[in-house]
Amino acid sequence: MKTKKVKAIRGGQVRIFDSAAEAARIVGGFATNITASIRGRVKSYRGYRWEYVREHRFKAHPDTDCMPIPAIFRKGMNFD
Repeated sequence: MKTKKVKAIRGGQVRIFDSAAEAARIVGGFATNITASIRGRVKSYRGYRWEYVREHRFKAHPDTDCMPIPAIFRKGMNFD
């Protein structure tokens, strides 16, 4: 199973961790409680609000190393 990155938010500070387990080790808690917060079972845990990091759904083109523009943003754009 692939691990998901998690984001800890407190005030204006955001910390990103490679997994809930790593975040638990660093903030001194339990991964299950972090995921419970992410899923909405509890509002926060260890003073942080938790979210999964949203990964880009699009892959860069191998020749240009650029991300494609989603169709909803291309409407009305002129690329000439």
